[in-house]
Amino acid sequence: MATTPFSKKCEILGELWDLYRDSPRNKTWEDFFYASDVSLPVSYLLSKELVSLNSKKSNETKVCINDSWEMIFEITGLDSKQKYDDLSDVLGISEFDSYDFSI
Repeated sequence: MATTPFSKKCEILGELWDLYRDSPRNKTWEDFFYASDVSLPVSYLLSKELVSLNSKKSNETKVCINDSWEMIFEITGLDSKQKYDDLSDVLGISEFDSYDFSI
């Protein structure tokens, strides 16, 4: 089974943060953005190659980002181990509209 590479997770999480951080429509998504308040912007910065994981804390950073990735799939009930290519792939598959998440 193919899984989403870490760099793609960063792209998807970064785009999610960039587009929707100010517009979660329910408590579940508010909680997600609150819990991911560090990992989502870091994902964005990594995906734009504005920062890199060269420090001693890179493993902790990866854990935080992977935790946020898993949270999305706990919310949606989808399989986090599938390969996702971009945010629209995740949004389209999970029908975020049913989660009161404005697209």
